[in-house]
Formats: sequence, structure tokens, C-alpha cells
Amino acid sequence: MNIKKTREAILDSSIEIFNEKKTSKVSTVQIADYMGISPGNLYYYFHNKEEIVRCIWHERIMKDLDETRNHPLELSDGQDLVRMLIVLIDHISKYYFFYSEISTLLHNDDKLAEEMIEVKRNNLHNLYAFVQRICDDGLFELKDEHEMMWASDNINAMICKVFCGNFSFSLEIEDKSARKEVFLVNILRNMKPYCTEACWTQVIQQLKDENVDLEHNTDLLVSQFVG
Repeated sequence: MNIKKTREAILDSSIEIFNEKKTSKVSTVQIADYMGISPGNLYYYFHNKEEIVRCIWHERIMKDLDETRNHPLELSDGQDLVRMLIVLIDHISKYYFFYSEISTLLHNDDKLAEEMIEVKRNNLHNLYAFVQRICDDGLFELKDEHEMMWASDNINAMICKVFCGNFSFSLEIEDKSARKEVFLVNILRNMKPYCTEACWTQVIQQLKDENVDLEHNTDLLVSQFVG
């Protein structure tokens, strides 16, 4: 295996074992053992576990996010909104360790923490632009800039709550499809107050197409729209 392939294999294996056991419970020696290589071989490529995590962030996570931003999905209706959220959930599930352990990872790595300050600022800006866009497309119904800013902050906090450990019960769900459904339903449940009636009807149709269990999430079917 050449140098580049070995380095990529270390990152691949690290993502697998981090997702399986949590980063805090994995050492570089365990990663090497998991791969069947010597710790010295691993240290040739990475000085420590923090450097591995930082490289996963730079070379994998940010790359995925940049590709999503550069090739955004069309958002013409509520069904597109569900599809977009599924893309987001698939991304976060792929790097679940990072998003669920973000506080600990930042605490253990000052360099990563410093970088994340700017990333979070940009994310809030991008989220506001997203909310503004879907309001213009008639999917959300918000009156003014103040309401759009409030909704952006609320959606950001809700997504962090879903993916960063507060829905800890989801960690007990071994089936990935079931876990994805939990995430999707909780995100949409919090977005529902912002949706137009037409948008929400389309959301429900797409959930049915995705075979989401609506019998156990009946609150999603209850109409909030009057008149």
C-alpha cells in the first residue's frame, strides 16, 4: 500500500472506529490495531488522535459540505425540503462521532476550536440565507427580517440539539434507517410552525414516499392551519 493510500485508509478506519466506539474511548494504538499496522506506522502519518480528527474535518467533512453548497438541491416544494434534509442527515450520520462529540473534540484541540468560531459564524449566515430563500419560494411563511432571523437561530439550535447528543435516546437505536427517521421527524416537527399549508402537505406526501412511520408520529398529521 503506497503512502497516499495508507494515509487515506487510516482516515477511513478512524471514522469507522470513532463512529462505533466514540472518539474519547479510542486511542491511536487501537486505530493501528484495528487496521493491522504498527503504531509506529500510524505515527509516520499522524502525530496524535487530535491531528487525525482535524484531518477528517478538513479533508472529509468540509469537502462534503463544500460539495453540497456548490451543488445545492432545487427547493421548489415541501418534497424537495424533505429530500434536502435527508442529504443533511446522511452527511451527519456518516461523521456521527464528530457532530455528537463536538464539545469534547473542541475542548481537546485548541486549533480546531479556533477554526470552528469562523465556521459557526458562516453557518449562521448561510442558514439565514437558506431561510430567506425558502420564504421567497413560498415554503415558509415569515413576516419580516426579524422573524426570519429568529427562525434561523431557532432552526440552528434545534439541529444542534438533534445531532449533538441531547436526543441521546437515538444513540440506542442500532438500525441506521430507524435512527435517520428519528432525526428527520424531529427536525421537521420543529420546522412545521414555519411551513405554509401547501408546503406541509407536500412534506407529508414525501414522508409517505420515504416510508416514514407516520402512525407513531401522528402530531405531524395534525393540521395547524386555520382558514
